[in-house]
Amino acid sequence: MFNPSNHQPHHEADFLSDESHVKENDAIKSYRVVGNVSEFGLYFSGSLAFALLCRIIPGMLISYALLIACASGYLVLTGKENPQVSSVIGLVILISIIASFWDTVLSIFLVVNPLIWIGIGLGLFALFLSIFIKRAAR
Repeated sequence: MFNPSNHQPHHEADFLSDESHVKENDAIKSYRVVGNVSEFGLYFSGSLAFALLCRIIPGMLISYALLIACASGYLVLTGKENPQVSSVIGLVILISIIASFWDTVLSIFLVVNPLIWIGIGLGLFALFLSIFIKRAAR
């Protein structure tokens, strides 16, 4: 029943003000750290298992890409609340992708790396050639 004389606080902030002064002890901090590590392990193992399943069944690669896109979008949208946790979760998912498709990453690196060095070499050659031509014209 409604009792107007029950002397309870009128605002929710009055309820929370008493709890804000409570200090965390070591047990609560350790539970929080273990909870975060287990959450990151869950993201890593889930992404790795799904990626390896996609390697067994090649038709699932599209669903894996959609799942990673949805997870990335979720991390971007909710990253404003706790950006450190969101960035660590994103890093964990990226590491699991690299771990599951390591041979593809290695082959891309072996193909792209020489092309990058050739491009850098040609750029430096063009730079030195232009410097040489400017000095010879003086």
